[in-house]
Amino acid sequence: MNSDEESNTSSSSRVDKGKGKAQAEPTERTPLLGSASAGGSSSEVDNTSFSHPRRNIRSTLLNVFLGTLLLCIVAFLVVALLTWTYVSRTADLSPEEVLQRAVVFEGPKKVSVLNTTWTEGMWVNVEGRMGVDAGSVVGVNSDPEGGDSFVRNIWKSFGRWGIEGLHEVTLAARIFNASLNTANSRYGGPYTLCREAWRLGYVAVRAEIADVDVQGGRLKGSSWRHMLRRKMDDVKASVKLQIPPLPGLPQPGKNTPFPSVSELITLRNFTLSTISDELYLRCLSKVSLASNESAPIPIASVRSKAFNLTYPNITLEISGGVLPLPTNSLPLLSTFISRYLSALSNAIVISTPLVPDLTVEADFPPPEEKPRILRNVTIHDMKIKPGNTFLASGTVFARVVLPPGMHVGLDVKKVLPDVLVFDGEVPESAQNALGSRTPPPRRPLPDPLPEKAFGHIRPDDWLVSRCVAVVPEDDEGAAFAVTAKIVDVPLEVLPGRHQEFSDFVGKVIFGRDGAIAGILGTADVGVLVQGLPLDGPEHEDGMVLSGLPFKGSVRIGKKSMLSDYWTQSADHWLDASHHYLKTTQG
Repeated sequence: MNSDEESNTSSSSRVDKGKGKAQAEPTERTPLLGSASAGGSSSEVDNTSFSHPRRNIRSTLLNVFLGTLLLCIVAFLVVALLTWTYVSRTADLSPEEVLQRAVVFEGPKKVSVLNTTWTEGMWVNVEGRMGVDAGSVVGVNSDPEGGDSFVRNIWKSFGRWGIEGLHEVTLAARIFNASLNTANSRYGGPYTLCREAWRLGYVAVRAEIADVDVQGGRLKGSSWRHMLRRKMDDVKASVKLQIPPLPGLPQPGKNTPFPSVSELITLRNFTLSTISDELYLRCLSKVSLASNESAPIPIASVRSKAFNLTYPNITLEISGGVLPLPTNSLPLLSTFISRYLSALSNAIVISTPLVPDLTVEADFPPPEEKPRILRNVTIHDMKIKPGNTFLASGTVFARVVLPPGMHVGLDVKKVLPDVLVFDGEVPESAQNALGSRTPPPRRPLPDPLPEKAFGHIRPDDWLVSRCVAVVPEDDEGAAFAVTAKIVDVPLEVLPGRHQEFSDFVGKVIFGRDGAIAGILGTADVGVLVQGLPLDGPEHEDGMVLSGLPFKGSVRIGKKSMLSDYWTQSADHWLDASHHYLKTTQG
C-alpha cells in the first residue's frame, strides 16, 4: 500500500514537472494550516480580489453625489424661475388694483370707545376682518371652466403651494390722522353724508398713506417668511363699498331716501321721578333706527346702558338727569310740557360730546292717548249773587293726575280757570268745542257755542291754590288734590243764551234739589316741580302749564242762588235776574 502511494506521488511529480512549482495535493497528513509561504501567497490573492468592489463603491457614491447636486441645481433653477414668474406678475401691481381685485372687508363687528376727553374728537377701536385673495393677485387660482393647459395647471399648483406655505403676512403702518374730507361741500356733516350714501347705495372712499411695510409671517418673526418683505411709499387707494341691506330699513340705492330720525326713534315709555330733590329721567327707546325755530336749550343729560344688536329693532335703556335750566328756558319748557300733555309732538335736538359737530333733529312723540291731568273738577259751596252782574263764589276742587311713569313731586301754586257753565251735564258733543286755544291773558269763546252752554266764568287774575299729595291709583302717576277759592267772579251770560240761563235759574229756584250745572273749560296752572333746577327769585312759582282741559259738574241749590238775599223772596230774585237779562239784551 505504501508502494502504491509512493508511485502515485512520483507520477504526479513527473506530470507537473516543467510547469512551475506544483502545488501538493492534500492528503490525510496535510496540515490544516498551511506554511508561512503558502499563507503569504493567499493574502495577495485576497487583496487583489477586494480592490475591485471598493473602486465600484467610490464610483457609485461620486455618481450619486453629482446626480443629486445636478438635481438640486435644476430644482433651484426651477424654483427660482417659478418665483421670478410669480414676482414679475405682482411687481407692477398698484395698491388700487390689489384693493379692487383681492381685498374683501367684513365688519366692523365691534366698536369700542377708548377715549372721549380728546379735544379734537374721540378714540375708538374698530374690530373687523379683512381678507386678501392672494391667488387672484398672483394669478394662480384654478380656472373654474377648466381652460388651463397641463403645464399651466402645474405652474398654478406650485403657486398655491407657495401661498399656503407663506400662511400669513403682516402689514405695518405708522399711526396717522384720518381726517374726513368730502368732495362736495354740501356733504359737510356726517349725517348728511350718510343720507347721500344711502341714496346712492355705496360709499366711495379714497385713502392716502405715506408708507406701508408688508412682510411675510408674523410681526417680529424670525422664520424664513420674514425675509419676504416689501415697502410701499405714497399709497393711494380708492375703495367703493356697497351698502348692504339692513333689516327694518329701505333698500339702499336707486335714489332711496334715508328715513328721517323721527321715523327711526320711537319712545316706548319713560319714567320721571324726584329722588333727593333731583329730577331723574329713565326712558326706553326703540331704535328701528324736526327743527326748532329758537336756539336749542340743554334740558337733560342722559346715558345709555350697554345694548345688543337685535333684529328688527335695537333697544336702548337710557337714564339721566335734568340739567340746571337758564332763565330764558321756562317759556320753552312750559310749551314743551303743555304740548306733550295735549298729545302733540315736540321738536328736540340730540347731541353728544363724543361727536361734537353732530346734532340730530328728532320728534319727542306724544302719548298715544291725551292725558287727563285735571280730574273730578267741581266747585264746592258755589253761590251766585244777582245784581247789575251775576257774581259767583265758591271753592274750586280738582284732582291733578300725572301720566303713568311720572312720579314727580309737584306744588301747584296758582290756577287760572276758564270755564263754560252748562244747563245740566256737559254734552259729549261739547267736549271738542274748546279746541287748542291761546294762553293768558284771555281766550276767545268757542265758535260755535256748545249746546246748553249759557255762562262763562273767568277770573281776572290768578287764584292762589293749595296742593296736597294723595294716593294714586294703579294706572296713574303721582296724584295731588288742588283747591282754590273764587270770590265774586263775574258770571257772564253767553251771547244768545239768555233763554237757557233763565231756564236754569227756574230749575234752581223751583226744583226740589236745585239743578246740575256742567262745567267745561281749560286751566292755566303755575306749578313748582320738585327737583327741577330753576335759578332766580322770579321762578318761585315755577313754570306755567297752559290749556289743561277739564270737565266736571256742580249742584246749585236754592240757598246758593239766594245766598245773601235769603231775606228776599224768590220772585224778587227772579225779577232781578230778568232785569239783568233785559239790560244785557238791550
